Amino acid sequence: EFLRPLEHPEQITIRGGPRRGQTRILRHRRLLCGELKALAETEHGHKLTLRHFPRPIFLSDDLAADLSRRFPAPFSSRRGPTARRVVLALIEGTPRGHLRLVNAAVMLTTDVYIPVDSSHELTMANALIAAQRGFRKPLRYDHDEAGLPDFVLTDLITNGGTAESNGPAAVIEVWGVANSRTYEQRKLAKLARYK
Repeated sequence: EFLRPLEHPEQITIRGGPRRGQTRILRHRRLLCGELKALAETEHGHKLTLRHFPRPIFLSDDLAADLSRRFPAPFSSRRGPTARRVVLALIEGTPRGHLRLVNAAVMLTTDVYIPVDSSHELTMANALIAAQRGFRKPLRYDHDEAGLPDFVLTDLITNGGTAESNGPAAVIEVWGVANSRTYEQRKLAKLARYK
């Protein structure tokens, strides 16, 4: 039901204007959220497969390269075997009934779907989970450059209080980049703010 308009594109006749009487294909689009299983090269581009979704989604080589550039952490070879990748995909049907990726966003997560920004954060999140620590992972929205901590420990808060009523929250930062002046400056600014 969800895919039917994509699998069988309609031909419509243009009713007005200079193209009156001509036909064109009406392409429907859908948003699809799922876990990325694989992104592989094909003869004509790339193929994206999702877990628990029966159909492959095809995309151009340019779009595959663009996704890898825009979302480096999910496509890094260092992400490890416990990582998951969540995709929000804009798809449409082709005239032959295939599914084509128009654009997507890809997020790296732990195996219990906690978002992380790097393989270093993935290691820390897995360690916190294994140690049964209570924590939250602040998320950055709309490319906000405000310095958010990587993790905030919540199991230090006692007696039903809040971090404010029990003192400052304990934050965890994962310093993963070496030999970068910009990164070092951001690190020093974060440390000063936390103090």
